[in-house]
Amino acid sequence: MTGKPANGKNGWINKNNSLTRLNLWIYPAKIRLQVIESRNQSSGNALVKKYICRALKSRNFQLSMTPPRFLLLALAAIQFTNIIDFMIMMPLGKQIMHIFRIDPSQFGVVVASYTLAAWVSGMVAALFLDRFDRKKTLLFTYTGFIIGTFFCAFAPSYELLVGSRILTGLFGGILGAQVMAIVADFYPYEKRGKAMGVIMASFSAGAALGVPIGIYIARHFTWQAPFIAVAITGTVILFASIYILPSMRSHLVKPADRSAMFSLYKSAFTVSSQRNALLMMIVLMLGHFMVVPNVATHLQFNLNFSENELTLVYLFGGIVSFFSNPFVGKLSDQIGKEKMFTIMVLLAAVPVLLITQITNAGVPLMLCITTLFFAFSGGRFSPAQALVSEAVPPNLRGSFMSFVSAMQQLGAGLGALIAGYLMWTTADGRLEGIGTVGIIAVLTGFGSLLFVNRIRSGC
Repeated sequence: MTGKPANGKNGWINKNNSLTRLNLWIYPAKIRLQVIESRNQSSGNALVKKYICRALKSRNFQLSMTPPRFLLLALAAIQFTNIIDFMIMMPLGKQIMHIFRIDPSQFGVVVASYTLAAWVSGMVAALFLDRFDRKKTLLFTYTGFIIGTFFCAFAPSYELLVGSRILTGLFGGILGAQVMAIVADFYPYEKRGKAMGVIMASFSAGAALGVPIGIYIARHFTWQAPFIAVAITGTVILFASIYILPSMRSHLVKPADRSAMFSLYKSAFTVSSQRNALLMMIVLMLGHFMVVPNVATHLQFNLNFSENELTLVYLFGGIVSFFSNPFVGKLSDQIGKEKMFTIMVLLAAVPVLLITQITNAGVPLMLCITTLFFAFSGGRFSPAQALVSEAVPPNLRGSFMSFVSAMQQLGAGLGALIAGYLMWTTADGRLEGIGTVGIIAVLTGFGSLLFVNRIRSGC
C-alpha cells in the first residue's frame, strides 16, 4: 500500500486494481481525503484509518466518515431540543404561575433550578468527561435530558415541577458543554467561529420554530404538551445521532492524568487565560439571564401582549438570529473574536434598555426591538465560545468546557434569582422592577469586556 501524508490537498491511497472509493475527513484540519480501498479487504476501513494515522505522523487528529455538514447538523439538532426545553418555560410563565398559583419569585426558582442543577453536575462531570469517548458521553447525557423532559411534562405540583427541572438540568448542562467541546476538537481555531455560529443558530431555530410551536401547542392542549413534543423529538434525534456521529477519541491520545483532572479547579482560577475565560462567561450569563426569562412576562403583564403576539416575538427574533449568528461567527474569524465580541456587547445594550424601560408601545415597535435583542444578544456567544475553547489544550477541553458551562449555569441561575427578587406584581397585575433589572443587566454585560482581551494574551 502506498500513499502520502495529507498536506491540505486531497490525498490518495492505492491498494490494488480491485478498488472502491471511500471518503474520509480529517479533523480539526477538516481535510477531505478520497481513499481508494480494496473491495475484497474485509477490514479495509480499519487498515486505511490506521495507515493514514501513521502517515500523518501525529495522532492528534480525528478521522471520520461523517461529512462536516452532517456532524454539525446532528450537534445543532441536539442543541435545538436542549434550548427549546429551556426557553419554552419562559413564555409559559404566566400560564404556569396561574396554574400552580405562584408569584414571580417562585417562577424564578423554577427557571433557576435548571441552571443551578446544571452548575452542580458540570462541576462534578469536569473531573472525568475527558476520560471517555465524546460520542458516548454525549449520547448518555442526551438520554438523561430526554427522561428529565418527560418528567417535566407529567409534574402534578409546583414542587415536583422544580424537581423535574433539576433532573433535566443535571444532564442538560453537561450536554451543551459536550457539544461545544466536540466542535472545538473538530475545527481549528481559525474556522471555529463559523462552526460555533452554526451551533448558536440552533438556539435561534429553537426560538423561531420550537418556541412558537410550543406556545401554540400549549394554548390548544395543555402546558405539558410542549415538553412531551420535545422529548419525542429528542428520542428521534438520539437514535439518528447513534448512526451519524463518529467515535470521538482523539483527545484520549494524550489523556489527562488523575492529578491533572483534579487540578482543573485550581488552574481555572490561577491560570490567567482560563480564569479570564471563566469570569467573562459568568458575568455575561449573569446579565443575560436577568433579562431573558422575564421578557415574555414583561410583554404580557405590562404591554398586554397576547399569546399570538408573543409567538411573533420569538418567531421574528429566531429567524433573524438564525442567519445573523453564523454571520457573526464567520465575521469573528476574519476581524478577530475579541473585537467582534466587544461590538456585539455594545450593540446588545441598546435593545435591552429599550425593552426594559418602555412601558407603553405598540406591537410593531416592540417586535423590532425584541428582534434586535435576539440578534445582538445571541451574537455575543459565537465569538465568546470560540475564545473560551482555546484557553486549554484538547486533552483537557471537555472537562474545562464542562466546568465553564457549570459556572455559566451558576451565573444564569443567580441572574434569574436576582431578577426575580427585584421584581414584583402590583394589585392591578403589572410587573414592576423590570427597569432596574435592565440597567443592572447592561452594566453586567459591560463587565464582561474587562476579561475578553486577556484570554489569549494571558494577562
